[in-house]
Amino acid sequence: MKDLLTLTKIKNGDVKAFEQVFRLYYMPLCMFAASITGRMDIAEEIVQELFYVFWKERERLQLFHTIKSYLYGAVRNQSLQYWEHQDVRNRYRDAILSHPDKDDTPDDPQEQIEYKELEALINRTLEKLPVSAYSGCIVSKERNMRKSLPASPFQSKQSRPK
Repeated sequence: MKDLLTLTKIKNGDVKAFEQVFRLYYMPLCMFAASITGRMDIAEEIVQELFYVFWKERERLQLFHTIKSYLYGAVRNQSLQYWEHQDVRNRYRDAILSHPDKDDTPDDPQEQIEYKELEALINRTLEKLPVSAYSGCIVSKERNMRKSLPASPFQSKQSRPK
């Protein structure tokens, strides 16, 4: 009942109610996300993005359980998506390094150097992007197709549209 009242206040734009939820759950959610991702900086980014979306979408938010279970479920899903992304990146990197495509690698030594520098620059840039920026669409070199992700970053795999 208390969650319903708090959610109603948040939906009506009550910043103090939102701040109360934020202060109550921010650090425990960060610790939870860090236990999944293994990185506190990524965990904080996930939780910050969650609270941003929570506030931005507050008017359309529908909770069927408690605020706590919603927040933990969303953090779990985002943390697992982080690992999925890492897995895709690692497989892509391994495929490129172990089986370079003859057509992708230039024959000229100068072009090869430029190609390697460009690849390193792209990888460094991808690593600097926040989770939310690169989770929208990942291009898979192996399959040469886009990997579709759910409309909402907080949907679990079971509830994603097929």
